[in-house]
Amino acid sequence: MNYLALTQPTASWILGKAGLLDALHESFVLNGTATSFTPGVEFVEGPFRIAWSESRIAAMWNVDYLSGTGDEPWGLIQLSGHHGLQAEPAIGREVLERCIYVISQRLQGLTINGALFPRAYPSGAHTCLAGRGTDARHLSIGYFETHVGDDVLKQQAIICVGPEQNWRVIEAAAFQAGRELPTLVQTANQLIAPGRKVSVAKRDTLSKIRDHLSPFSEVNGDDRGDDVDITITATDIQGRSKHLASGLTYDDWLKPDSSLTPIQRRILESDGIYRHPIRILGPGGSGKTLLLQLLALRRLRAAAGRGESIRVLYVVHNHAMAQMVKQRFDVLMSDRILEPQSNALLEVKTLSQIAREQLDLADAQVIDIDAEGAKDFQFESVQDALRAVLGAQPEVVSKSPLFSAARDDPRAFTVVSLLLMAEISIAIKGHGLERDKKRYIQSARSLSRFHGLLSEVERTLVFDVFDKYHHQVFETLEVLDSDDLAISLLGRLRTPIWELRRRQLGYDHVFVDETQLFNENERRLIPLLTNNTREFVPVVLALDEAQAIYGQSAAGFASLGIEGIANESLASIHRSTKSIVDLAFFVIQRSTDLFGPDFPNFTEIASQLQPDSHPLAARPRIEAAQGEKQGVGKFILKRVRELRKANIRQVCVVVHADQYWDSVADELRKADLPLQLLLTRGERLPYEKPLVVLTKPAYVGGQEFDAVILVGLEQGLVPPRFPDNDALSSAMEQQALREMYLALTRARFQVIIAVTHGAAVNGIIAEAARNGFIDAGQTQGG
Repeated sequence: MNYLALTQPTASWILGKAGLLDALHESFVLNGTATSFTPGVEFVEGPFRIAWSESRIAAMWNVDYLSGTGDEPWGLIQLSGHHGLQAEPAIGREVLERCIYVISQRLQGLTINGALFPRAYPSGAHTCLAGRGTDARHLSIGYFETHVGDDVLKQQAIICVGPEQNWRVIEAAAFQAGRELPTLVQTANQLIAPGRKVSVAKRDTLSKIRDHLSPFSEVNGDDRGDDVDITITATDIQGRSKHLASGLTYDDWLKPDSSLTPIQRRILESDGIYRHPIRILGPGGSGKTLLLQLLALRRLRAAAGRGESIRVLYVVHNHAMAQMVKQRFDVLMSDRILEPQSNALLEVKTLSQIAREQLDLADAQVIDIDAEGAKDFQFESVQDALRAVLGAQPEVVSKSPLFSAARDDPRAFTVVSLLLMAEISIAIKGHGLERDKKRYIQSARSLSRFHGLLSEVERTLVFDVFDKYHHQVFETLEVLDSDDLAISLLGRLRTPIWELRRRQLGYDHVFVDETQLFNENERRLIPLLTNNTREFVPVVLALDEAQAIYGQSAAGFASLGIEGIANESLASIHRSTKSIVDLAFFVIQRSTDLFGPDFPNFTEIASQLQPDSHPLAARPRIEAAQGEKQGVGKFILKRVRELRKANIRQVCVVVHADQYWDSVADELRKADLPLQLLLTRGERLPYEKPLVVLTKPAYVGGQEFDAVILVGLEQGLVPPRFPDNDALSSAMEQQALREMYLALTRARFQVIIAVTHGAAVNGIIAEAARNGFIDAGQTQGG
């Protein structure tokens, strides 16, 4: 039999969209074409997805409403067979709508309207009227409910069959179908699993469904980015001074001759922020941050012009970014400073600062007042806890391929530590299981995607790491980490006291920069900071998930309280030459887990291409040292000197392999160079002066340089391979893809992939070279 599976939030989202119901009915019931697609193909339209399995299930979901755990509340509808929708196509539209209604209601624990004559039977099956209209009201559908998981952490599931006139027949059919629910739900969850290998259905696939969804999704096109044409605006790279641009005021940017792109200008001058939340998507260098700041000022000025009181919050990730954004606002507002009596308030804050203010915490009560510093300390503490567990339980560790790899390989140790840090944040603390080890270990329901992949032995080890981490941070040092702050603030913002004060103390609009840097606990705070005076959540988010180093799958924004979000995709790159952007996009398209609604839609980037004609521009290239005598540090120093002689004023060296850091740092420190170590994301650099920057991928976001040298992208080094652990190898590869993309998109004119003597570039760079995205085979002395 064929089944249609949909998650509960998706069912609720579909109800009321009559045109979409018509399109689904035509595709799945009348002609049945939607049930015959090849497994491994995925229909993509904005946040909406349809995928097909080998076992003849078509699953559909809205990515914005996913929980992020990989274990969703599914409802299924039988399509074929004697008791399927296709058996009664004349009333299939009404019956489909009724089934979706039942799924929506029951998976929320809500009762079925009494007018539909719901009946319960001793077998556990239920029936109700099959739909509206004369014919449908003479028939019934049957449904059966169950749950997956234990009594506390359970996930409801439901299946609908029918229509049928005989109640006893439909009851029996529902009961029989219900026995298949666990298997069907497992298959549906596999279809949304991260890292799945899929191809995207062609644009003419299910065209009626696509045509109806286009106005809702805002962003049209194939999110996969195959055969992408990319617009590179010539404004910056053809000689426009960044120094001059940095001095422009808000009014300067709004002038017709400013360098704002048509898309940026349309978003800025539209009234979309008064109608729905907005998600601004774009790759590095597309101008997301500038647009976010201009939108915030436009909102402020509009309210001030009407004499209205307004409170605007601009959220950043760390203290360095806050200082930089405040300076930028000072320049943008320098021609018209907001008067105190205007009742227009603009605040630039980190979530950590907001939490400490709301919770009345002293600085000494938190790990670090800076969010980035706090997370760095968290990471170091998790590493210490992991070392202790690996040393104390060798026999248990040997039973886990994951923990064995962490014990035996420093590179695996780093990645496992990062996975554990995210697991502690979301699965343990996010679910309030700090004192419930048994619940975490034995939960039949996935608490996170990582949790769902772990054996019981591995879950025990994870919780042991948490116990040691918690003892050190909370009990010994007596401080709160960033997740403690977020969860405590979340508890405060969900109280009647805050609801009472929210209209006065909440914000009329919240703008969040680099949203990809906030985890799920922190993202849940965003809608609660608004004053709740509108029918929608007035937030604007700027993000590029590809820049989220060590990114973990998170719940969709709708499931976190921001429903009805509209995508706006910036369609041009202001920073880099075409050849650099081509290479960066080729690299990130190798990813298997990034192509959701929070990822830039590269097919929306237009087809006019600018040549690499700037005098400083050169194609990306691989440069390999000829000899070992001088080592990697002196090899990199020579590359830097040659770039500077070629009038490249600002050079960034990004070290991807930690074992090369000391050598490179020592040589650059000894040289007569204007060297700066960049070890904090968002730090303000003197862009008007010649500069050499040494950094790691985690800290390079938000910056740009004339040239970037990438060090360590060598076969077997980055990403490392673990032959006995495919899951860990895959995680390492996904991390490396993000790091390479992030580093590449920092460059304006030149990119060098530097490899040591005798080493080969990794498979990703080698593939890029074979496809003509990078020049290979160059060797240099030194």
